[in-house]
Amino acid sequence: MSTSANILTHQDQIIGYLRNEYDRLNTRLKRAGNKVKTQNRSSELYESARLKQEDKIAMLAHITALFVALIIIHYLRSTLRFIPDTIFDLLVLAAIIYTGFSLYFRYSDMVRRDHMNHRRIATPAPRGSPDGAGDRELGIDSSFDRICIGQACCSNNTFWDGAEGKCVTREVAIAKGIDVNKKKEESNFFGL
Repeated sequence: MSTSANILTHQDQIIGYLRNEYDRLNTRLKRAGNKVKTQNRSSELYESARLKQEDKIAMLAHITALFVALIIIHYLRSTLRFIPDTIFDLLVLAAIIYTGFSLYFRYSDMVRRDHMNHRRIATPAPRGSPDGAGDRELGIDSSFDRICIGQACCSNNTFWDGAEGKCVTREVAIAKGIDVNKKKEESNFFGL
């Protein structure tokens, strides 16, 4: 064999080794990426559970504070006889009302949160016709009373008609000359 043939054979072997090593490193990189994603997801779930528990503890603290306030008011009623009982009754009523409202608002906030990510508010799917046209007129999302802008108000198979101020089907949009190939925005709701 000639020297050039040996060199070419050797180069092919080296290229094969490099491809194998490249594939092996890509596989390890994908595994490491999957491990990182799994760790991030588990830490997000842990954080969500911690926030839920924090809300529950805050509700329990409100109830405990109510009982402590009632005990203190009862003690003050028995020691400060010169203050009319009506004042103490009003204090008890105020403590109960304050605690009731606090518990109600805390609980309603907990209920509307997403059960997998406590930081996110769970929003119901939009109501409307089966094809999704006309669901949200004049930029108001009927499912949760949020304000949206233009195309973000429409479902996947509908398009925004600015002249009418509502979502229309693909056929109506094409008939009116609306560009249906334009990319929809992911989310354009105020505050989200």
